[in-house]
Amino acid sequence: MKLCALSLRTFLPAVLVLCLSELSAESKNDTCGLKIIENALKTSQIKADESAHFHSFRKWLIEIGKPCSTIVKDLKERISMLSDTSLYSIDTTGLFFVGDSSAPVQIVMYISFSCPLCKLVYRELCDSVTNGSLSGKAKLAVKPFGINMLNSALVAAAHWGKQSELLRAASFIKERLNMEMVTAMAESLKVPVESFRYRMESQSTAEYLRKSHQEGLQNEVNITPTLFINSRRYKSYKDSRLVSEAVEMIYRRLPEKR
Repeated sequence: MKLCALSLRTFLPAVLVLCLSELSAESKNDTCGLKIIENALKTSQIKADESAHFHSFRKWLIEIGKPCSTIVKDLKERISMLSDTSLYSIDTTGLFFVGDSSAPVQIVMYISFSCPLCKLVYRELCDSVTNGSLSGKAKLAVKPFGINMLNSALVAAAHWGKQSELLRAASFIKERLNMEMVTAMAESLKVPVESFRYRMESQSTAEYLRKSHQEGLQNEVNITPTLFINSRRYKSYKDSRLVSEAVEMIYRRLPEKR
């Protein structure tokens, strides 16, 4: 009995300290980042009608278990993105855009055809600019980053106006892509296989890939997908919902929308 009582006396304080530390962490996260949003409103970095988005973003970060330091950093980064005036040079000559061609917001993604996240984000943004919340507001295109045969397939598919369809079809494939799969998808899209292969292996395709990759490096691209919205680098989470919400805010901030 004495041993049992001693164990309880040493065990209970440890449990109490653990519980208090957990409550303290939860309490800290309850207020973490609030001042960042409040200060951004005071300094006009964000507008009153945008604050709800940042409160929602903050709540999402808490729910997925981000520590307070990360919440603060991510909020600052997402807020600064709206006022960032740094523009990157992106050659859009010959790019295949989906969405309304006259849409005022332009999204360009540097992608690798072997990247599962690239294809998923593209498909969801493609749905948004063609039939969803960004219809008439934004248009979307991709640039290959990486010199390889899979990316050459993206360039070749654009010749037949099938780049978007190829990307969307590939986004549903869970296995690692290979050229046999890509060729089969191209054939299902009514692209002539022999001509498709010829274009993939052509010097002009290789040169396009080289220039696109070099441009990406100059624009500080080091991972795919990397997105640019109206030539400004998107610096937040590469979740299509969050990208769409950033596009919406940028769209509302255009001079003609004021």
